[in-house]
Amino acid sequence: MATKDLKVRNVDSGLLERLNVVAAEQNISRNQLIINLLESLDPLESYQKLYAEQTHQQAQNTKVLKEVCSKQDEILNILKSVDY
Repeated sequence: MATKDLKVRNVDSGLLERLNVVAAEQNISRNQLIINLLESLDPLESYQKLYAEQTHQQAQNTKVLKEVCSKQDEILNILKSVDY
């Protein structure tokens, strides 16, 4: 993946210090911490995860609906075979 530089101006010095502390706790650089934060906010990745979860849920729903239809077909066949 190609990378580019990102320059941020007018950042509060207190914020930078807090980022330094968090980065030190995680044994990574402040730059890497900021990259990780930006990547976690990436909308494309979020949508991909959401799509995967939705697709899985839809597959589960389809499976259940097929089972329900099969049971209903069995009940219908039993009702049709009963003499009135």
